[in-house]
Amino acid sequence: MSQDASAASPQLHDTSEAFQLVQDLASQLSTGELRLPSLPEVVLRIRKTLQNPEFDVEELARHLGTEPVLAGSVLKLANSVTYRRNAAETASLTAAIARIGASMVRSASMNFAMQQLQAAKQFRHLEPLLKPEWRRSKLVAGLCHSLARRTRRANPDELLMIGLVHNVGRIFILSHAEHYPMTFSNPAVLEDLMAHWHPTIGGAIADSWGLPAAGMHAIAQQCTPDEQQDHRHPVTDILQIAVGLERLPPEEPEALDALAATPGPTRLGLDPAALDEARRDGAEWVDLLS
Repeated sequence: MSQDASAASPQLHDTSEAFQLVQDLASQLSTGELRLPSLPEVVLRIRKTLQNPEFDVEELARHLGTEPVLAGSVLKLANSVTYRRNAAETASLTAAIARIGASMVRSASMNFAMQQLQAAKQFRHLEPLLKPEWRRSKLVAGLCHSLARRTRRANPDELLMIGLVHNVGRIFILSHAEHYPMTFSNPAVLEDLMAHWHPTIGGAIADSWGLPAAGMHAIAQQCTPDEQQDHRHPVTDILQIAVGLERLPPEEPEALDALAATPGPTRLGLDPAALDEARRDGAEWVDLLS
């Protein structure tokens, strides 16, 4: 565990129970005892198929076809304005795969994994708390895709996948916090706990799911101050900017100016106008990923 439980925010010490939750998570994660969510079998089959650069499209289509929801998502993307362009609408998975490409199929399968996680029995009673998190994951994913496409510094489809799972640590912590009733009933303490610990937990989940190293690093470092970053890859900058955009009030241009003046957007050449365009483009992905 890269972060010591004793270094958590002072607000976490308002209740000894909250500190105990932090200690339990830190201990279980450092010893490998923390039970992280697993990926659906179909996602693992798709990943294995896509590991071969010369994969069999028909085989991939068969895997997609075993899950109607996933197949429908791929077709929805293929027939969207983003990918359809002037082509005719298609109901063929092989044609859809050719149209959106392997990277987007991989991202669509991760979106399916998040949808399955959302539908899991263990999370149903937490829906009021988790609903904003599911929407946030889609919006940040769209923002990541838009920013990557605009800056040409990373693969937009891979950034979409990273954005989709960037807050999975928050979801995981919420599912554990309910077993600590005093903490769970104190929104301020719970939010402070998640803010400090979700990147570390999310990075561990991303690692267990086999996300690219740059993506895992970005998720784990998404809240790390700029001066403590190594800036080896722009993926972290893009994710941090997307998270910042998601949090901005929609009708406060001065907030957009302030974000544009921070180091990440400056490095990537993103002025307020570019950030505003990325925000509008990114919002369109919420429906596409639903």
